Amino acid sequence: MTLARGDPAAGRRLRGAVLVLLVLWPLLQTAQVHPAALLDPANLQVIGNFLAGFLPPETGAEFLRYLARATLETLAIATAGM
Repeated sequence: MTLARGDPAAGRRLRGAVLVLLVLWPLLQTAQVHPAALLDPANLQVIGNFLAGFLPPETGAEFLRYLARATLETLAIATAGM
């Protein structure tokens, strides 16, 4: 394999990726996961409506106060290490 010439770890990563696919494929089949269903036109419409709900962003004063308080609370928790 000539991949190792430019990147000595390329072969190991490729084998790891193949191993992950070999392990995950039966699990996804058992769980009946079908990623292609996301591209169905009806599902794309639902996804589009969901994403459109984020625009325009909320800019009301009450929401921004709530957001600022939640941000400060998150920073306080992160600083305290809780």
